[in-house]
Amino acid sequence: MADIRFDEFIIKQLSKESELPVYVVDNVSGKPVAAYSQKGNIEELYRKNSTLLKKLVSTVKKDISPTVIILPDFLCFGVYGDAQKHCHIWGPCSLNYAEGLISKENSGTSSIINLSTQIPGSWHKMTLILSIAFYSYTDRKIDPLDIYAQWLEQNEEYQVNPADVELYRIEQDDEEKRYNSADFERELMDCISNGDTKHLEQLMSISINELDGVGIPARDQYKQMEYFCISCITLVTRAAIRGGLKPETAFELSDVYMQKIEKCRSAEELAKTSLGMEMDFAERVAAEKGGKKRNVIVEAGKDYIAKHLRKPFQIGKMAEELETNSTYLSRIFKQSTGLTIQQYISYERCKHAANLLKFSDFSILRISQYFCFSSQSHFGRQFKAIYGITPGEYRKQNMYYDKKW
Repeated sequence: MADIRFDEFIIKQLSKESELPVYVVDNVSGKPVAAYSQKGNIEELYRKNSTLLKKLVSTVKKDISPTVIILPDFLCFGVYGDAQKHCHIWGPCSLNYAEGLISKENSGTSSIINLSTQIPGSWHKMTLILSIAFYSYTDRKIDPLDIYAQWLEQNEEYQVNPADVELYRIEQDDEEKRYNSADFERELMDCISNGDTKHLEQLMSISINELDGVGIPARDQYKQMEYFCISCITLVTRAAIRGGLKPETAFELSDVYMQKIEKCRSAEELAKTSLGMEMDFAERVAAEKGGKKRNVIVEAGKDYIAKHLRKPFQIGKMAEELETNSTYLSRIFKQSTGLTIQQYISYERCKHAANLLKFSDFSILRISQYFCFSSQSHFGRQFKAIYGITPGEYRKQNMYYDKKW
């Protein structure tokens, strides 16, 4: 359920910030699953334009990968599918360069045309949104430019301004930059999944706009940073889970940072929030990895104790065999179990002694010696501290009699 909640939060946020409506429908039944729109009743629009809806859904039945659909009136839609056999439809919007060309008189899609003219769009916005949203649902990365290129290959007769691709590339520093460069992204995600806070600090010393390979996804600096932050939260959350952070913790944390982003009012605030988010996740992963390492030592200590319940041994010797020092071992053992090592040893010895009291006729003295207590009275004190009664009283109350007929 955490995955679904997180993914829904992503598309809600993207829809709100981009002003693009999104409509999610079941591929099989055709029933609506979710609808988010800042302008107009998007569910009602698709209900009245069922033919268009079927056409959009049919695209996903062939291939769930993100694709863009352009109608003759320059209405732009983005479509992709997910593992639950849902079709996600983004749009409609009017492409920026098509303003003034859209016909207001089209009986088939007039209501959708009216809505689309209120929502200006661009290839940059639509393909970027599709890339981020699709990744949040499927973990599959698709470059926004690849979505555009794929559309061109399939619709050569409708190349509605191919020069737009060149503009996109020029904005990325003479075709040398790509949004979310693979090299930088891989290095950043490795820092998160490894809990490598030192290396992450080094990456943070580089300005986002100076990164070699990180392009500009939008003209407006605030929007650019906002898109970057949303995408980054998605990537970092999944990297942290791969690094060992519990999914519930990761998704809750991602929700908190999504809300923080929503409250930011400048690109500078967004950048600081993003950097803080990355370090927060990395530190939590590091703590989780450290905890697991400590737990391995504690479990090894428990195994050692179990094998030496009937043998005298020193804690220092145990620490030496576990290749650690006794002070550290004592501290993490208490943190993990709530007991000191000596208390845990006494508890385990008394627990096993209780079985002999119950199921054997060994004397209490013999049992105390068997489990290496210094004396019968020492055994009695330790046993009573744990069970609240003496070994003798315990035997009387719990003695097992083997009835033979």
